[in-house]
Amino acid sequence: MSAIDCTRREIEDQLESILNSPHFRNSAVLQSLLRFITEQALTSSGNNLSEYSIATQVFCRGSGFDSAEDTIVRTQAYRLRLKLNKYYDTDGIRDPIVIEIPKGHYVPSFRRRREPSYQPAFATLTEQELRPRGERSQRPRLLLLKVMGIGLGALALFGLGAFVGIRAKPPVQPATEKPSSVDWFWTSFLGSEREPIVAYTNTLYLAADSGVLIPFEGGPVADRGAMVSPGMESPRFANRNLLKTLAPLYFEDDMTGVGEVAAAVAVSRALERVGAHASFKRCRLLTTYDLQNHDVIFLGSPFVNKILNELPGSPNFVFKTALSAPRLWAARIENKRPQSGEVRNYEIERDPQSQVILTDYAVISLLPGLAPGKNILVLAGLTTSGTEGAAEFATSMRGVTKMAGSLSRRGDSQAQVWPSSFEYLLKVHLSHGVDIIQSDNIASRTGKNRN
Repeated sequence: MSAIDCTRREIEDQLESILNSPHFRNSAVLQSLLRFITEQALTSSGNNLSEYSIATQVFCRGSGFDSAEDTIVRTQAYRLRLKLNKYYDTDGIRDPIVIEIPKGHYVPSFRRRREPSYQPAFATLTEQELRPRGERSQRPRLLLLKVMGIGLGALALFGLGAFVGIRAKPPVQPATEKPSSVDWFWTSFLGSEREPIVAYTNTLYLAADSGVLIPFEGGPVADRGAMVSPGMESPRFANRNLLKTLAPLYFEDDMTGVGEVAAAVAVSRALERVGAHASFKRCRLLTTYDLQNHDVIFLGSPFVNKILNELPGSPNFVFKTALSAPRLWAARIENKRPQSGEVRNYEIERDPQSQVILTDYAVISLLPGLAPGKNILVLAGLTTSGTEGAAEFATSMRGVTKMAGSLSRRGDSQAQVWPSSFEYLLKVHLSHGVDIIQSDNIASRTGKNRN
């Protein structure tokens, strides 16, 4: 650690400034990594920092972690260096303390940023020049006049040259900025639409006075807080005796997953970049009129967005839920027509010892809308984290570039062609069971291309 002229308090304050900046605020994984290595460097000079210690203490890897097979630490350290560089180039450009992670190492270094020493553009007046006129020699005045004369002559020549240049040459047209892959994708999805609808999940529960929540999966639906009449409970709920002991029950529908919230933020930012302004609706409030007159982006799976099961088409990647206990995290994505190297079912993967969720699966699907020229985009995971992973993938340069390369029949990630419909299956790697580390493509299917 290099912190000769930095106090511990200064470094800790700088760390908090970085973690609370827009660059890190929504990246829990990088926040945890930077905080861990900084604290280790401050408490033990980084002597205990290793790829193994970071993997097991930050990324919840087991004691059998093998860095040759699992590159999680190196990958996230690389991302962290990029984020730090971007932070110090923008929000942190005037910060007094610089935290860096040297390449090939995990122990951060700390240094105080030195203010640049500026030289005045013109020399200041000397003591002799400040004396009364009668006490000064004439030489400084003559020198000053000469300097002024040279300067004015140069300005005149510059002005004349500029004028001649303007008369002799046509005005230069500014170069048009090439749109990014992300902007290209969302512009293609929207077409002429600039008021898409983002439909987010809004899971229904039966709530007891004790605070217990029971998933509601069928039967009549009433407004939030309405008492559930006998016989209105979910027909799939097996334990009727438990329902009786919890009665009275009330309808509760004020919950949305944390992944859907993060997904909504990411999608909103991507839409704003291309001049679109989305309206947000609970999925159950979506109407046929909305689907016929707007492009619609669904956040969340058919488990909670029931309307997705009613859309026309025959998807290849189908969401399946367990019909009997145990049902928690027992859903899967069924690959109806597996191709070479693919499997039939994709299920949530968990650590065999702690049972912490390690991976989720998600699907990005582009479907034709209910009216000509309208489109539907589905960003759905088996859990809320998978939905966030799908949205992050579809709004990041890395994700859209990979999608373009996989889906374009030309095999060119910059070809101005997207399929008219597609399905893109992702494996979403998680930290702490919920935070997105990275998403990778598993399989894809395409329809016809469009311009």
